[in-house]
Amino acid sequence: MIGVSRREPSKQILALVLISIFTGFCGPAHSRKAPPAAVAGTLDLRDWNFETDGPVELKGQWEFYWNKFKSDISANDSPGLIEPGAWHTFKHEGKEVGAMGYATYHLRILLPASRSNLALKTGGYDSAARLTLAGVEHSIGKPGRTRRETEPIYRQDLLEIPETGEKIDFYIETSNFFHKSGGMLAAPVIGPSKIMHAVLLHSQIWQAILAGIFLIFGIYHLLLHVIRRNYVALYFGSYCLLMSARTLLTGEEIIHTWLPELDLRLDLFLEYLGLFLIAPVFALFLRALFPDEFPKWMRNAFLIVGSIFLLSLVLPPETGSHFAGVYSVVVLSTVIAGMAAAIRAIYKQRSGARIFLLGFASLAVGVVLDVVVSLSTSTSAAFSSVGMIGFVLAQAIVIANRFSAALSESERLSSSLQIAYSEAVDLRGKLAQKEKMATIGDMAAGIVHDLKNPVGIIKGSVEMADDDSIKKDTRRQLLDIINKEADRMLYLAQDLLDFSQGVVSVKQQETDLSVYAQRIRQVLAPNFREKNIGFSLNLSANGNVNLDADRFLRVLVNISSNAADALPRGGTFDISIQRQAHQVVFTLRDNGPGIPESIQESLFQPFVTHGKSHGTGLGMAIAKSIVDAHAGIISFTTQSGKGTTFTIEVPA
Repeated sequence: MIGVSRREPSKQILALVLISIFTGFCGPAHSRKAPPAAVAGTLDLRDWNFETDGPVELKGQWEFYWNKFKSDISANDSPGLIEPGAWHTFKHEGKEVGAMGYATYHLRILLPASRSNLALKTGGYDSAARLTLAGVEHSIGKPGRTRRETEPIYRQDLLEIPETGEKIDFYIETSNFFHKSGGMLAAPVIGPSKIMHAVLLHSQIWQAILAGIFLIFGIYHLLLHVIRRNYVALYFGSYCLLMSARTLLTGEEIIHTWLPELDLRLDLFLEYLGLFLIAPVFALFLRALFPDEFPKWMRNAFLIVGSIFLLSLVLPPETGSHFAGVYSVVVLSTVIAGMAAAIRAIYKQRSGARIFLLGFASLAVGVVLDVVVSLSTSTSAAFSSVGMIGFVLAQAIVIANRFSAALSESERLSSSLQIAYSEAVDLRGKLAQKEKMATIGDMAAGIVHDLKNPVGIIKGSVEMADDDSIKKDTRRQLLDIINKEADRMLYLAQDLLDFSQGVVSVKQQETDLSVYAQRIRQVLAPNFREKNIGFSLNLSANGNVNLDADRFLRVLVNISSNAADALPRGGTFDISIQRQAHQVVFTLRDNGPGIPESIQESLFQPFVTHGKSHGTGLGMAIAKSIVDAHAGIISFTTQSGKGTTFTIEVPA
């Protein structure tokens, strides 16, 4: 779950296992005899055959000079003895030195007279070191006597050992003011140059492969979430990216391949940021994957705890580093909670639970094998890394299965929806046809009703006019009635023709407003006079207007006819014509009951009518289309019980 920590003692022969995994090549056979350890500051390797016995960790008793660098040591100084590891328990003048300070390690190495080229892996130091090997210096950061003088860097390098004879003096000057642990945390390792380089190379390659695998898994699942929102993929992808980052920052710390001078403070911040995010992100993943088995309160608990540890990042690194060790308990808790959730999910036969638990098992087996190999051979293996790949692969399979099931269900629903859609289209077509026939029927009924009245009036008037006994004036009145009803039939026919064409075409020409106003009076006044409705027309504009006079008159007739039908006897209907800027404005106002609210929004749509004994409901729709054809605007305001005002604006 966490990945190898940089603070663990390096076992150094990790890549010998990796070489056999990736290339099938096994390193030189190792002797079963235990490697020698330094005694009183001297390590005797004269009887050690590096070719057959392998590399050696420089363990044992080193000479140790507290609060002294190499240049401070005199012949009279009596060194202490210390083994590789954190120096805080070393007692100087009867007191433990603690984590902060500086010191020098010294080891005399006795080498065999006949040996191949040797190399030394520097080991790990918190938080800066200067190594002097056979008189040749090598710096990792800059150790100092104070915090300000120190330039902290944590890095492990590989150095070639000069051919200087059988005796080598090895000095390590190191200081720590930035971490809870100081000193030589991992012992240096000496061995044949060819093997040491192969070990380091294959170890770095393995970690790079791990980081790449986690990175690819992470990006892939994040893209899945972007394409099709799925929080299981989101959290798992985030977890994989965290593991990729931690792989670069721990173990061999291959990030130093690209950033060899990375400051330890930034290094620790990035490492601990990834570490403290692991438990919350993994808890989010568990909750999304097994919502019924991993309760919400548990997820929230891990989020709160993780947030608290994240706050420690604002503390100085020597204080904040104490939190990293404690946090391993939190990570272990998420592992236990995840396994418990998976077991409950298996019991409830949840999809993917068995594969999830199998991934956990692969990780656990890998960790156990690493521990067994480490205890039995004093080397470290890559089983936990392989187990982590198995764990991540298992989770990817779980998510892939869920996506596959979701896709199959989507295809099934899509097929069902397509069938339902086809049936709905057929039904809609039948309903539309039925509705269309009903509309035609309603329209035909209205037309028949509208035609029946004028035809009846015309027929009756013709019969009366055919009587020789009637007077001339009466005959003239009957002829006027016939003429009026014929016009009414023509208007109705024109409305139907305009509606059937869909688009109204107009032939605009210059029209004298005063002449046009007289024509409006002649056409509209008789209809209001018969119903005892007051009618007035006020012309305050002069000059010409560009109109299709016949078509535009139809607009005024339709509006006035509706008003005449709605107004009671004694009502009033007024028309005013005025010029405003580059427009001529026709205002038609009545004091009737107003337009009902139920039809106000649809007034200009076809077949909308209210409270009329006749009419097709096309009048206002035709009126608006004629105004639109003139590039004009028609609008209205109405108030219940107080009347309605129509305003028509047309370009002059």
